[in-house]
Amino acid sequence: MQIWMPNRKSLEQLRKETTHLGICAHSDDLEVIAFDGIIKHFKDKRSNFFGIVVSDNQGRPIHPKYKSSSLSKVQKIREEEQIKAARLGEYAGLAFLRYPSSKIKDAKYKEKIKEKIKEIVSFLRPSIIYTHSLFDRHSTHVAVSLRAIEALRGLNKNKRTDKLYGVEVWGGLDWLSDKDKVIFDVSGYEELASNLLKVYHSQIFGSHRYDIAVLSKRKANAIYHKTHQFSKSTSLIFAMDLTQLVKNKRLNVKKYFKSHINAFSDNVFCRLKEIC
Repeated sequence: MQIWMPNRKSLEQLRKETTHLGICAHSDDLEVIAFDGIIKHFKDKRSNFFGIVVSDNQGRPIHPKYKSSSLSKVQKIREEEQIKAARLGEYAGLAFLRYPSSKIKDAKYKEKIKEKIKEIVSFLRPSIIYTHSLFDRHSTHVAVSLRAIEALRGLNKNKRTDKLYGVEVWGGLDWLSDKDKVIFDVSGYEELASNLLKVYHSQIFGSHRYDIAVLSKRKANAIYHKTHQFSKSTSLIFAMDLTQLVKNKRLNVKKYFKSHINAFSDNVFCRLKEIC
């Protein structure tokens, strides 16, 4: 594990400052799933964001000019980009856990990963934590979310976070019922969002302009959120509240997952019944 902190801060200072935390799979995910927490610092300097990147960042796709680079070189490039984003976003710090994706998804290694996340969270004690949605189509993203839930379940009640949110990346959450949907209004911070995403030069190339896609998705969320009224917001992020999965250890993740799907199905059939 590697810890990065700006301005040679002490660990004790880091603990006092951190209010919001993101637990993501890869460098470049934090700026997508935890942007709501990142901008809190710009609204109130007493709020500070810390990010945990769980994977070793050695996967692809990557810009063609780095195609011949070794996996260790790819890891270094992507971590340097993440640090650049952290400086720009004025993060309190970063932790790179550096686990291969295969191990993150392997149940045999979940205890090691869980304990590492527990160690960081119990030390920092953030109020709000962001991770990946359980409905994400990227299996490593979902595995990180599950490891985060497992870690938080293992903490004493006085060390747990107030809220855990699973945020959309690969696959939107606009379909969730209104009662299950958490909405983060990040309007007015589009320029910062764009600048943070653009630092990932190794990931943005050709048609793979996810920096544009992320901002467009947030704009689409704002426009299409309400069917019969104009939106006053210009940028919305959708998430699901995972806090109950932390507070209630007996709550089965798969059943919780299924309950959201059932709610969606019920909503669709209810509308059809009214019309047909």
